Amino acid sequence: MSAEVHREASYRPDIDGLRALAVVPVLLFHAEVPGFSGGFVGVDIFFVISGYLITRIILRDLSLERFSMLSFIERRVRRILPALYIVMVACIPAAWFLMLADDFENFGQSTLATVVSANNVLLWLTSGYWGMSSEFKPLLHTWSLGVEEQFYLGYPLLLLVLSKFRRSATAWVIATVWIASIVSAQVLLDRAPSAVFLLLPFRMFELLTGALLAWWEIGRPGSEGRAVPRGASWLCMAGFTAICTSVVCFDDTSAVPGYAALLPVAGAAVLIACGNNKSPVRWLLVCKPVVGLGVISYSLYLWHQPLIAFFRMSCPNPPSPFVQALVALAAIPLAWASCRWVEKPFRDPRYFSRKAVFLLAILFGVALGGVGLVIDHEGGFPNRVPGMTSDGGGGRRITREMYVDRIFQYTDRSFVDPAKPNVLVLGNSFGRDFINSAIENGYMTHVETCYLPVNNRGDFGCFAGADAVSAQIRGRLVEADVVVLVQGDTPTFNTACWDRDLSLLKSLGAKRVILVGTKNFGWNPNAIMSMGESGRHNYRPRVKDEVWQWNDADRHNVPPDSFVDVIGMVADEAHTVPIFTTTGQLISEDGRHFTKPGAKYFGQLLFQHPALKDLR
Repeated sequence: MSAEVHREASYRPDIDGLRALAVVPVLLFHAEVPGFSGGFVGVDIFFVISGYLITRIILRDLSLERFSMLSFIERRVRRILPALYIVMVACIPAAWFLMLADDFENFGQSTLATVVSANNVLLWLTSGYWGMSSEFKPLLHTWSLGVEEQFYLGYPLLLLVLSKFRRSATAWVIATVWIASIVSAQVLLDRAPSAVFLLLPFRMFELLTGALLAWWEIGRPGSEGRAVPRGASWLCMAGFTAICTSVVCFDDTSAVPGYAALLPVAGAAVLIACGNNKSPVRWLLVCKPVVGLGVISYSLYLWHQPLIAFFRMSCPNPPSPFVQALVALAAIPLAWASCRWVEKPFRDPRYFSRKAVFLLAILFGVALGGVGLVIDHEGGFPNRVPGMTSDGGGGRRITREMYVDRIFQYTDRSFVDPAKPNVLVLGNSFGRDFINSAIENGYMTHVETCYLPVNNRGDFGCFAGADAVSAQIRGRLVEADVVVLVQGDTPTFNTACWDRDLSLLKSLGAKRVILVGTKNFGWNPNAIMSMGESGRHNYRPRVKDEVWQWNDADRHNVPPDSFVDVIGMVADEAHTVPIFTTTGQLISEDGRHFTKPGAKYFGQLLFQHPALKDLR
């Protein structure tokens, strides 16, 4: 039987249907459609399918003694890279015109990381407080490709080595790694959630579930092709129900990819194992529209996230789930075109030889990686952003993180000059922003400043006693003439018990305590990039409702002479605030932290408050 005939005979339309069942929830989850809070499990299903199909290919080639690592890599390159690179090329001009400098710089890093199959690693390294919001990351979804491509590098070689031993050795090794992967994922899920979600070792069990299924079908001793279990129709219904339950009931608090992931993973494995039956689920999976969606599922997965992310960047306020779903559906014609004119031709050796495929992959990879490096090196090209310039000193632009975190030089400083008042500043990056606003205006030069980080939401407030205040802070409170508590982007300081806490802090040595309120410059500062000059000039972003409510609570709980209402200084009745200074310079890139001009502009306002005036 020729290879073409063999592929036709082994084609599984139900697996294409399963791909559709995986990709649709992912699209609707990213579009924030209600009822699809667990749509992210579509990626888990894709991993099971990939592990199954790849293992079938490798085991059959090994049994026929025709396995070649070069041929395997060629198939993966043909399957993955052409459509991926086309999407990445299309993203670059959109990112140039729609992204602010910091976000564009991160896009450049993601471009390079995606080329080298490591965007999952980059997302892990840049996750956390300073991580760019996932809502605005056009290449966010390529983390899953990174997981698969890393798996493809070592897994075939493992099977090649295991093929020299007894057949059962393959299953035993895969099962051992499977157990280690799922157990480690569950154990570390609470301690390192980003690592567990993004990195291969903790996703391995999902790929290996498909691998074990493939071994059960064709790799075990005495197996003769795929055997359909008894009660396959009922099992299919159970598998389908497991997947639907995961999609509807899971959310960001679910233990995925821990033990909870076994529900969709098992559901996908059952549907693959029992695909050849006459159940209603089989009928659904093999009907033409569903199969057609499955055929274009890879391109659909690639296109939907950039469309949604770039659309959001153009919106001053969060778009409705309905509108986002329409944007996601717009990826379908793009996916069809991509599958028809990119994926299929590159998979066919009659159109592109092995040499041509590898050469084009290298050329595009180097070009895209080079573009990513340049974007990163130039700091996101700030000169193209309204109200921003480069640092002007010939060096690399100071990013918002570098700018804010330079204040760590004030951390836990000793107060040594008895002639100067001692000022203790407590807070997270907003506290460091506050100090920057003083530095940019030449304020607080006549005082000694010590900064101590307070990062966790609500940790500082409603104290049960002096022991609830850390020893480090108590040691500085004794010396402090003024204590400045700077509220974060979430309520770092709990003001519900302000009077009681104020008495406690004064008993520990604080002479005067001031609370500087939070700040917010809207949901999406990137929106200015898609506005005309007149639109930008008049644009005032709306403060997030939850931030306004937190600030209202602080305004109610803290006396006016001790509360510096940052938002109240600039907000109007519609809860909107400026995003540009009076001289047209951008105040904030991320909607939370100051640029240098923003720090100077707001510093002049903040230190007019009676509570801060003597610190100027």
